[in-house]
Amino acid sequence: YVLTNTNVLTKFHTDTGGYGWMYLKQGKKLWWFISPDDIAYLHVKNHSIEQLRELSFTELVFLCDHYLWGKIYVLLLEEND
Repeated sequence: YVLTNTNVLTKFHTDTGGYGWMYLKQGKKLWWFISPDDIAYLHVKNHSIEQLRELSFTELVFLCDHYLWGKIYVLLLEEND
């Protein structure tokens, strides 16, 4: 089960169920988590959240001389998680 927010925008879709728990019944879902402090740092370096959403994992890691190396948390949910 995963706690979700309403209207969370990603480049893939918008979560509209909102403020509840999610249970994955089939397939897989891969999420990348970056701390708010690291997002703030990248914002100071002129990288907007909208721009960050469009980047691949590799592109994120290469930003600002590999600033996010080891700081991106990855969650893979699989069927029945």
